[in-house]
Amino acid sequence: MMLRQLFLLVPLTKQLYGFFSHYFIDAKTMLILFGIYPAATMLIINWYPFNRPLISKVSYIICWSVFSTLYEWLMVKMGYIYHDHWSIWLSAVSYPFLYGALLGNLKFIRWLENVKKV
Repeated sequence: MMLRQLFLLVPLTKQLYGFFSHYFIDAKTMLILFGIYPAATMLIINWYPFNRPLISKVSYIICWSVFSTLYEWLMVKMGYIYHDHWSIWLSAVSYPFLYGALLGNLKFIRWLENVKKV
């Protein structure tokens, strides 16, 4: 029942961007959502310089943001991603915040694990 309600809400939301075609979820889209995104997230987290100075951490996030923006631009040009009411510049600005939130979430989870041990 919940899944059906979720799919009924999809056409009502504003489609800022998507994969391949509007309003359809297919195998190609699922490959990107469950293949590329988790793999990239694991790379970002595993290679993050936790024990380095702040300048290394900031440059790491900036480098991943630049790479992600270029990758997204390439995918838009190749037709794998479409932008409606969105631009590559909005992505470029949002990536550092998204990666910061991702790493902040990891830090919070590690803090919870330490609290649990005590």
